[in-house]
Amino acid sequence: MSYTEHPVLDLVFTSGGAIGQYGPVKFSGDNVVACASAGEGIIGVAQEAAGASGRALKVRVLGVSLLLAGGVIGKGAYVGAGSGGKAAAISSAGDCAIGVALDAAGSDGDVIRALVTGPWTYYVGT
Repeated sequence: MSYTEHPVLDLVFTSGGAIGQYGPVKFSGDNVVACASAGEGIIGVAQEAAGASGRALKVRVLGVSLLLAGGVIGKGAYVGAGSGGKAAAISSAGDCAIGVALDAAGSDGDVIRALVTGPWTYYVGT
């Protein structure tokens, strides 16, 4: 598969710990980001890895980004934070989504493209 990214808006934050490349991140302090876990609010996708706290980290907040999947994600699924610093498909009311999967992920560790539209809350129904 050929991966294509289309950055629209990348911002630079300070890492609040080790963060994996293409993992979802959240705010953890003033201009500081950390790995996001399931059910937490997400601000974007880390575009590079940070091995420790205090590193400058580019975060995609809008555009097409590569995204590290934590398991099966269907093409077109809403995506948010999963466990282990990876993304997951979301379908529960109140979960925070960061965007939509443009590719399918078949297993943990797959890297897919996602349309990052910014954080929003997923609601079931109309």
